[in-house]
Amino acid sequence: MDNSSEFEYVGFWKRILTAVIDIAVAFVIFIITARLVTYANEMRTIIPLLIRDVLYVGFWVIMVKRFGGTPGELILQMRVVNKNGQFISLLSALFRTLPIIIILLNRLLLVNHAYSIIPESTEPENINDLLRAHGGIYGVIDAYLGYIHIPDYGAILFDKKKRSLHDFVAGSFVITKKSYKHVNSLKVS
Repeated sequence: MDNSSEFEYVGFWKRILTAVIDIAVAFVIFIITARLVTYANEMRTIIPLLIRDVLYVGFWVIMVKRFGGTPGELILQMRVVNKNGQFISLLSALFRTLPIIIILLNRLLLVNHAYSIIPESTEPENINDLLRAHGGIYGVIDAYLGYIHIPDYGAILFDKKKRSLHDFVAGSFVITKKSYKHVNSLKVS
């Protein structure tokens, strides 16, 4: 049953604030997993980075599937739901992270490319030096992928249900916690 007419949708600026909070959480995750970047550089393999990226995407997917939102959405009293007002499925939560997955996959290709062309004797200070010097086409793509969030979040401004592009892909809606409780209380009655 489609309950989306009962939803109170969350607008653009509150969604941007959510993204800022989520970026802070992402920063903490990357600090915690920073040793994997060092291992990748030492071993000249993307496997540690792949492990980090799977853990990273897994965190966001599980948060949305299990708790109904990212940390920022939960802090700001929002919920991510399907058209029936229920938390989204695991597959929908994975689709919702598609912009992140695209960026991370390109970054893995970029690093793999760089590792394959630099001499073994080269000791990069950090992964960013390696990427800048040897990124090739993946570096160019990486530079532009950072802008993927502009049309993604920009869609919120033009949709009456305030959906971003990743919400359209996932079939999700971001609503207030209050309207989530209201819609779900109607089902119990």
